Amino acid sequence: MNAQRLTTILVTFSLLLIGLGATAPSATAAGQAQLTVGHISAPTALTRGARYLPTASLILRERATSKSRRLATVPRDAVVTANGREGKVYAQVRYGNRTGWVLKKYLSRVYTVNKTYHTLRSVTLYKNRTSTSARVTSVATKRNVTVLMRAGNWSQVKTGTRVGWTATKNLKLGMVPQPINAWYKTNRNSVAVKSSRSTKGTTIGTMSKAGYRIKVKTRYGSWASVDWKGRTGYVPWAYLTRTTQPKPPAPTNPGVAVYGTLRKGQSAYFLLNGKTSAEHKTKITNHVMYLRPDQRWWSFILPRTNSTGVVAEEMIIKPSLYSSTLRALDEWERFDPNKPLANQTYNRKYVTLANGRKAWSYVASSSMQNYLKNNGILVKSGDYLRRN
Repeated sequence: MNAQRLTTILVTFSLLLIGLGATAPSATAAGQAQLTVGHISAPTALTRGARYLPTASLILRERATSKSRRLATVPRDAVVTANGREGKVYAQVRYGNRTGWVLKKYLSRVYTVNKTYHTLRSVTLYKNRTSTSARVTSVATKRNVTVLMRAGNWSQVKTGTRVGWTATKNLKLGMVPQPINAWYKTNRNSVAVKSSRSTKGTTIGTMSKAGYRIKVKTRYGSWASVDWKGRTGYVPWAYLTRTTQPKPPAPTNPGVAVYGTLRKGQSAYFLLNGKTSAEHKTKITNHVMYLRPDQRWWSFILPRTNSTGVVAEEMIIKPSLYSSTLRALDEWERFDPNKPLANQTYNRKYVTLANGRKAWSYVASSSMQNYLKNNGILVKSGDYLRRN
């Protein structure tokens, strides 16, 4: 049997199978190239095992013909895998747990990336690979994102928990540092501070317990730079959670900032005379002074942001006399920390002085503040000695 006769038999047999609804087998004869029957061709343009995304919704058919039974509809955002069989029009793919044929001209090769890129401009992420699809989110310029895959001229991007598509031309490979300058806390125990952005870097310190607060300077993708005892260290970004700035510890035996009759030379100075180790003239910042309208010797201070401040004297009380002197001052100003603050005339509170230090001072209670704002006399100079 010569080669020509063998080829004729194979073609006839293949046509018979097609008429019965079967898929035609490929064959070789007498050293010739593989045989093409209908839409099925053994030499493939798609890569077997590669993933593809439809550029439009496709019908998955049982055989490589538009008259074949529909198996499913493949949406444009669904990934299919090429089986390695195709013809001029159709290609066989696997979609989920089904295998069938789709129009191959609507398939775009998917390349897995999983690398860090940054945006070259402000971009919008879309649900699908078209700007007419739903908007997912927006990303500002020079922001780091993770490119998950690329298909044609589009890239699938992840930013935070959001995933969407943008034109590849909007992205550039590589990470740009992100300024943070905010406080974070550790969300697990035993977080090592590294000398470089690598788990292999030298450990320069350890934050032993979850909840440790530290200021983050810059984010480098999956790493954050922190100020660790005067050195720059690095911590995995995933180990940090945003928090508030820790309150500074209360000063030990802070001074008392006096502004009225307790100042040196005034009527109540006897409570402090001989009990101080130092006395400094200063100002109480972000406060103003008021007088009672019926008793203009009686002064109060009220908080007010961006004010010129109140002239005061910082009294540094001798350590051995600190507790007893503070009790005597509380009694004089009729302040009791165990009673409701609003019902008292004064509240002893921390104030900030012009030198940056914290000090105790007797501030008008909330009820007294309301009275003074409506009836009191504002001392514009902020100086008790220049109140007239």
